[in-house]
Amino acid sequence: MSSLRVLNADMRPIAEMDNVSEMWITRRFAQPGQWAATLPYFSGAIDILNEGVYFLINGDTARAGLLEKVDIADSESPNIGLSGGTLSSVLARRIVVPTFGDNFFRVMNQPAESIMHSFVEAQCLRPQDARRTFPLMEAAPDRRRGQAANWRATFTDYLDETLTDIAEFAGLGYDVGLDVNRRRWIFEVMEGRDLSSVQRVLPNVIFGTGLDNLGEVAYEEDLTSHRTSVYALSGNIDENNFMLHVSRDENMSGMFLREAFYNAGGRAETPVDLRIVGDAKLRDLGIFPTLSGRVLDTESFKYGTDWNLGDIVTVVHTRAAKKIHQRVTEVTEHYGPRGISLEAGFGTDRKDPVRRIQSIERKVR
Repeated sequence: MSSLRVLNADMRPIAEMDNVSEMWITRRFAQPGQWAATLPYFSGAIDILNEGVYFLINGDTARAGLLEKVDIADSESPNIGLSGGTLSSVLARRIVVPTFGDNFFRVMNQPAESIMHSFVEAQCLRPQDARRTFPLMEAAPDRRRGQAANWRATFTDYLDETLTDIAEFAGLGYDVGLDVNRRRWIFEVMEGRDLSSVQRVLPNVIFGTGLDNLGEVAYEEDLTSHRTSVYALSGNIDENNFMLHVSRDENMSGMFLREAFYNAGGRAETPVDLRIVGDAKLRDLGIFPTLSGRVLDTESFKYGTDWNLGDIVTVVHTRAAKKIHQRVTEVTEHYGPRGISLEAGFGTDRKDPVRRIQSIERKVR
């Protein structure tokens, strides 16, 4: 039986709900996740279920959620529906407020991880307006990982979306965890492992029908949004401050030349910046094969040990003769009477938020 431990705003336990009938949590590598649970109504529920409480799934501090919605039907035997975001969703409660005297908050020539830390520091830990501070939050050490860049954002940008843009640009992730003993939230930048078959340092993690750990696989390759060159502009299109042409292959021509325009004024103030964001935009407009299928209940690779959120794995489609190396960007854990099963998303879809491998049902042991 799954349970929900309830902590108050001071991070002290106030209740243990051990009769949860249905529950799931979606953990994401480079953006906040979500969770939901259903349990029978009990007396005093409304007194406990207030804004500011935390929920720990089965007492696990790595699976913490904030309450955003309570749903109780007015009937004789109602259920209570609870839902919200994972702890990192608290970052969505802040916009990016510029430095005093400037129209933007800027970080210049820093590794991506340091850029993310600078944004969190300025908007959550030591903002100019002390009312914007999250009193319980601190940051893990900055390990200065990721490609160096300049970055700027302003009032129209939410903090979580800005962090997601930076993380995806650099192939990193981020999260906010709980340190219950110290009663602290910990902002942390994460880096996945490369477990694909193209590297030989770490053990490979390979899913495929021929390996008896993947079934009912469908392969799709969509060229609709594919582009081979980008005209990137910095500034106002009327002023045309400076423009840069970025191409996958300068010899591409005719029907094989696919063009796009991108106004990078919000991110690029120099030609060097424009080259970086132009290259990133061109990567976003690449060809992204998708796979859908069901991971079989086998012991070949254990979730959380052999592979985890953020790792790059290899997925093989035999009939299409394709071997795709993709990052695990999302994992949904379903808690039910038969144990825990998983759904996972691989890579970042340009049509949907996450490219999913559907109905993955592999028990966590």
